[in-house]
Amino acid sequence: MTIPHNRLTYGIEEEKAVLEVVKSGRWAGGNYTNQLEEKLGQYTKSNYVAAVSSGISALRLALLGIGVTTNDEVIIPAYSCVALANAILSIGAIPVPVDIEKNTYNIDIECIKKAITSKTKVIIAVHTFGQPSQIEEIISLGYKVIEDCAHCLGIDYTGKHTTKPIGNWADAAITSFYATKLIGAGEGGAVLSSDFSVIDLIKQYRDYSDQMPSAYRLNDKMNDLEAALAFTQLQKLDAFNQRRTAIAERYLSELKNVIPISSLPTNEIERVWYRFVIKLPHAISLTKFKDYMWEKYNIKTDEPVFSWHKNIDSSKLPNTAKAFEQCLSIPCYPTLTEEEQSYIIESIKQTVQYFN
Repeated sequence: MTIPHNRLTYGIEEEKAVLEVVKSGRWAGGNYTNQLEEKLGQYTKSNYVAAVSSGISALRLALLGIGVTTNDEVIIPAYSCVALANAILSIGAIPVPVDIEKNTYNIDIECIKKAITSKTKVIIAVHTFGQPSQIEEIISLGYKVIEDCAHCLGIDYTGKHTTKPIGNWADAAITSFYATKLIGAGEGGAVLSSDFSVIDLIKQYRDYSDQMPSAYRLNDKMNDLEAALAFTQLQKLDAFNQRRTAIAERYLSELKNVIPISSLPTNEIERVWYRFVIKLPHAISLTKFKDYMWEKYNIKTDEPVFSWHKNIDSSKLPNTAKAFEQCLSIPCYPTLTEEEQSYIIESIKQTVQYFN
């Protein structure tokens, strides 16, 4: 058998929703965009939501919405998608990458403190692989915060004083509806906030029509075909997350004595298993392990995050450097079958034995 690293998850409901939009003749600016915004707001208990064209558009607009301007510094995890840095650079601000926690791969709050300067405006907290970051502690530093929820939607996070849904903690939150994300719509994204002024400004910026020229006002609207997919998938998200958890629990049970597992859950913190990441020993080459799994067993694995740093200073970013060298993502998605998972587990065992 051949097992991809990612597989689209959809059913007759998505097909019907898309066909409804196609037949309606309103492929842009239709009802599904409004329905998606309303449903996502209810789901995360966010007062205001703006659906946009992509995850990176959501990041860029969220930064603008909370007041980031030229030469402002934005602190981000060094172990993250390059989209964060690109969104920051696109508005003339400065990305400041800092190291991550060893076990969760989330941004390290002590490293944040060391990186703060007089130019610091915003901290972006990514809930990496579905493991919630220390969002309450990050907010307590007193700077504006954006939650990146592209890997983590559908759970609550309990802080010292309150419990709230992920996506409802910071000044703004963003998510992505890229095809392989928790909610897959091909492309698309959203910004969430409890501040009306933030979302109001974003809704102005996402549409350039009938407006005066502006460097920030581009075409960031979500079309109704994508919105129909995202709206339908959102209604299945709890079931998707439950299936991901079942897959992850089996991996944990059967692989924990075979190879180190990244981002182990704790009893206190609920998480989403967007990615299941194994940690290769230093003696095993990530590239060779990945190639062997594909060439020998037809199983696609991949780096969960691709390095966008020219040269990583391991003395300044030690955990980031190790993560890029050692972390490998194995298939974990709702449509993965029991038979396929059994094959993956046995193949990993055989591959580890081969390299040892």
